[in-house]
Amino acid sequence: MLTKLIKFQLVVFTVVAVLAVGYSAYSYAGLQRYSGIGTYTVKAQLPEAGGLYANALVTYRGVDVGVVTAMELAPTGAVAVLQINSDYKIPTNTSAHVRSVSAVGEQFIDLLPEQSGGPFLADGDVIDQKRASIPYPATEVITKVNALLQTLPKEALRTTVDEASLALDQTGTDVNRALIASTELVGNAHKNLEPTLALIDTAGPVLSALADSGTEIATFSGNLSSFTKQLTMSDGSIRLALDSGTPFFDTVSGAFQDLTPVLPILLSNLQTVGEVLRVNVPGLQHILVVYPAVSSAINAMHQGFQDPSDTLSGQGALDVKLGNTANPLPCTEGYGETERRDPGDVSSLPAPDNAYCKLPENDYRVVRGARNLPCATDPSVRTALVADCPGGLPSQWPQMLSRPGTGNQPAAVDPRTPVAVPYDPATGRFRTPAGATYTVGSLASKTSDTKEKTSWQQLFPE
Repeated sequence: MLTKLIKFQLVVFTVVAVLAVGYSAYSYAGLQRYSGIGTYTVKAQLPEAGGLYANALVTYRGVDVGVVTAMELAPTGAVAVLQINSDYKIPTNTSAHVRSVSAVGEQFIDLLPEQSGGPFLADGDVIDQKRASIPYPATEVITKVNALLQTLPKEALRTTVDEASLALDQTGTDVNRALIASTELVGNAHKNLEPTLALIDTAGPVLSALADSGTEIATFSGNLSSFTKQLTMSDGSIRLALDSGTPFFDTVSGAFQDLTPVLPILLSNLQTVGEVLRVNVPGLQHILVVYPAVSSAINAMHQGFQDPSDTLSGQGALDVKLGNTANPLPCTEGYGETERRDPGDVSSLPAPDNAYCKLPENDYRVVRGARNLPCATDPSVRTALVADCPGGLPSQWPQMLSRPGTGNQPAAVDPRTPVAVPYDPATGRFRTPAGATYTVGSLASKTSDTKEKTSWQQLFPE
């Protein structure tokens, strides 16, 4: 006896069986193709059938998307009717290529779009013959290969095969490695296909620019070749320059460091000189323009200054000359105790005490030298030594050894009072004949500056 549970189970089993059979019939028996449910039809115009037949597969980027339902004859070729699953959206700019699974395998149609975006193919659209291609017929390939082999001499071909066998003998491991490496190379190339295609597309302008710059590149290469040859020929000089360059630059750097304290002062002073010259530039320009004309006019007016054989130009001494500092000649007498020192010797040495020009007073050289200094007690007497002046040294002058007293009588000097000289450069103090003491602050040296001058830069004021 059938219970309700058994009846319910039988009904469910029947429904599942009907659905399974219907799905199998729809998917595998071709009911979808015959009914057209969930598909759309597109026609592809081909130059030839190319071995394509009905029920051949249709792929889109390697994925099965439909079948060829029929092959039709056209005036300029053949037409393949393609039934494509509606789940796949294929762009209208797609091209159709008839391909083979192998050299002697079945043909199928592979759809390759130029871009992924729309518009997309719809029911009834046609793929133009300009965007279609068929494979080269395998029969013609086999026929031509056979004809090629017939032209080869059999003995030479046998020798080639024997030599190839000898060359590849015991190379199985290496060939296997090469095949594995080539397989990995192809795999990596397939993974990076899009960047490779982008590189090829972007390399076009670069290669075109290089092709257009062929002349400039050739010229640059020639100049570079000449430069490298000259560089090779000058190898010894370059090495010498590199070897001696470091000491040279060290010396230059040391010179700049030595000039660092005084160079700003020099530039500041030159700025003052530049300002003066800038003010007087118009006057200097005027002199340089006017003086030649004035000189020429004066020479033309004075016939006595002209050469009788040349009366067109004057010969008067009116030209501008730079004065020679060696005229008159320098005085060297009196400096016998002075010895020349090496410029690099910066050690401290006492200055000579009695070094001055000791020529006669009426000698024309160094007329303003120390030997012509007027004496303070009698300016008509000129001598380099104060002791040779009338009255002797200032410490022996009567007025320097006295203080004011009563009347016209000088007062006695207190033995406890030190005798002062007219001027003490260490303190800046001096004493007048009247006994008063004064200080010249602007002339006194700094008592705290007791450091010994060891370089010529310290002689400049800060």
